[in-house]
Amino acid sequence: MHRTLSPHARASRALSTARRLTAGLAAATVAGALLTGVTATAAQAQTIPSGPPHGNFDGATAVSGGLKVRGWAADADTTSALTVKITVGGATTQIQTGVARPDVPKVFPQFGPATGWETVLPLPTGSHTVCVTVVNVGPGQDKTFPCRTAVVTSGTPTADTATTTARTLTWAPPALTSPTTITISATNRQPRLEAGKDYIIKMPSTPLEGLKGLILSGGRNVVLIGGEVKISQVGTTSESLRGLLLKDQTGTVHIEGLRITGGTLAEGINIDQRLGATVQLQNIRVDTVHGTQAGLHADVIQSWAGPKVLRIDGLTGYTNYQGLFLLPTQFGTAAPQLFDLRNVNIVGTTGSAYLFWRDNGTWPATTQNVWASTSQVGVGRGQYLMGNWSGVLSGKPATGDMVPVGRAGLGYASPGYTR
Repeated sequence: MHRTLSPHARASRALSTARRLTAGLAAATVAGALLTGVTATAAQAQTIPSGPPHGNFDGATAVSGGLKVRGWAADADTTSALTVKITVGGATTQIQTGVARPDVPKVFPQFGPATGWETVLPLPTGSHTVCVTVVNVGPGQDKTFPCRTAVVTSGTPTADTATTTARTLTWAPPALTSPTTITISATNRQPRLEAGKDYIIKMPSTPLEGLKGLILSGGRNVVLIGGEVKISQVGTTSESLRGLLLKDQTGTVHIEGLRITGGTLAEGINIDQRLGATVQLQNIRVDTVHGTQAGLHADVIQSWAGPKVLRIDGLTGYTNYQGLFLLPTQFGTAAPQLFDLRNVNIVGTTGSAYLFWRDNGTWPATTQNVWASTSQVGVGRGQYLMGNWSGVLSGKPATGDMVPVGRAGLGYASPGYTR
């Protein structure tokens, strides 16, 4: 039999429904993901009001030599990345949100998909209590999550390894006119390239070893795809322990799929482009450059002149001193048109200092999916990022190195290009 509810009964039922909905949304906030019992309709109907951040500390997991901590955070008062403070044993590390979390907007549609945060903290063997606070923006207070305890077993911190298929790169090599092919060998590591001519540089099928690495000087358009440079000899200068020097080209230099490594490597790639070249570096892995404050100031990439345009898509660099050290007008007069950095992660190992450094010039630099992971504990971003690097994310990509071991180097095959 149908029964008509009184206004009071209808109001009571509506209030009960609202409470169940609120409880479901609160549970979603605690879990930080889609949960059983939270329907798409309920999620789409709700709006998080202005106030403290929302999110979750998903967990602290033991990895080799440390803990991987992860979660998500978002604030209704801003669309910018949030600062996440991770404290272990009294030392605080600051990172930012920016890791893809497509599950979050399914529950909270007003938040974007890049609300995740994740990093690896190098820690000694033993039990550690990890506490996480998200810095509030606008009205409200910081959001502090319940602390978690995890145990580090043993080993040395290592980067996560990406297992995904190599993605298509952005920039294709330049069109070449009647190119000359030069085969590099242990006795032919510093070919002199004629001005105005195009070249294909063919690397050997085994690692190229020798002091001063590979030097490409002169030429117009120059293309090198694949290969490995290994520096393992003893040297006393940065140039003797350098992997690659690019100097005085006038067109476009395209370096792709190159690995630079070795136990005594002190410089990855040096750039001296006073004649206005464009430099494209794609799918490059440099591991590891070694330096000290009192000795050689090691860099993954250092530019002291130009280039006019620097394009990087796919770079992983490990360093115990410095990462990208960019002074394009130190020995050149023309300011760059653009430095375009995409899909880059620089990892600072023990003793590392600045991972990204640029001068005070106004030349434009753009970043997309660019990461800096410092070994320093409890320091602000200004201790490992010098200059305006507001777009650089702190920590390590959730998927691991942009160019994992095995992707660049011997036997390299290009995944193709979008441009």
